[in-house]
Amino acid sequence: MVTQNTTCVPCIEASCCTANQACSGACVSLVTCTQGCSSTDEACVSTCFNQWPTGQSAYNDLANCISGQGCTGCPALPLQGITDF
Repeated sequence: MVTQNTTCVPCIEASCCTANQACSGACVSLVTCTQGCSSTDEACVSTCFNQWPTGQSAYNDLANCISGQGCTGCPALPLQGITDF
C-alpha cells in the first residue's frame, strides 16, 4: 500500500508485510478505487469490487490485517457490503 503516513508504514512493514506484498495488480487497483469512495458510499465500494474482482482476496487480507493490528494513520480500506460509519 502506498501512503506517506509515518505511523502507518512502519506498522504495515512490521505486522502486515506479507499481506501488503501480496497486494499487487488488481488488488492495488482495488485499493486505489475504494480510496476514491466516501466512507458511506456502499455503491461506490461495490462498483470497485465488481471492477477488480481478482484483487478481492488479497485486498481483504490487507484490510483485515491493517484494522486487526490497529495500524494508526492508515487509510480505511472498506470491505464489500460494509460501510465505515
